[in-house]
Amino acid sequence: MPAEILYIRRNDKYHRFEQLSAALGSHVQGQAGAQVEYTGDFAPLQAESLAGRRCVIVCCMPYMDNHGDLLPEERTGLDQFVRGGGGLVVLHSGAGAWNGWSGWGELAGGVWDWGTSSHDPYGRFRVVLQPAAHPVAAAAAAALGGAEFETEDELYHTLGMRAPVTVVAHALRGGSAAPQAWVREVDAGRAFFCALGHDARSCASPGYLALVTAGVRWAGRLEG
Repeated sequence: MPAEILYIRRNDKYHRFEQLSAALGSHVQGQAGAQVEYTGDFAPLQAESLAGRRCVIVCCMPYMDNHGDLLPEERTGLDQFVRGGGGLVVLHSGAGAWNGWSGWGELAGGVWDWGTSSHDPYGRFRVVLQPAAHPVAAAAAAALGGAEFETEDELYHTLGMRAPVTVVAHALRGGSAAPQAWVREVDAGRAFFCALGHDARSCASPGYLALVTAGVRWAGRLEG
C-alpha cells in the first residue's frame, strides 16, 4: 500500500523546501498517524499512483523558474483525485506552483498572481485563527490553547482568488485582514491552503505546526 500522504517538495532560488519537509512531515505523521512519502517529481500525480492515498501536499513553485509544469495526465490525475474525495494541501509559494493550468486555482482556491501578489519583508507578526469559521481553525486553536499566535515569516497578501473559500486564519496588515489560511471543498474533495512557512524558523512555529497539521488531517480525513 502507498503512503497515505504524498508530499511533493522542490527547492527553488528562494526556498529550501526539500530540507524543510522532513521536520514538518515528521510532525504531521506523528500527529495524524499516517505515513508520508516525499518526492520532488510530479509523475506520482498520475491517477494510478494516487490510488490508495488520502492527501497530497504541494510545497514547490516550479512556475517561478519557468520549468516543471504538469503533464496532461498529471493534471488529470490530481484533478480527479481531489474531486473524487482526496485531500489537497498547498503550502506557502505552492500557491503559484502551476499557474499555467487554470485548474490549479480552481483546486487551491487562490494563486500567487505575478505582478499583483506580494509579501511584506520577513518579520514577526500575529496570526489570528477563526475557530467559529471551520473545524480546522478550531482544532488548531485547541492544540495551541488559544486563537492567536506569533510567527516570523513572510506575510502574504493580494493573492488572486479563483474560487470561493472559507478563511480560517488571517493577519492584520494596515488595519485590514490578510488571509493566511483557508479551506475549500471541491466536489467530494477537500483543499487547505496555508501561506506561511518560508524557512526553518517559520516552520518551527508552534502555531504553524498546529495549523498545518489540522489542515492535513481535515483535508485527508485523518481526524480520527
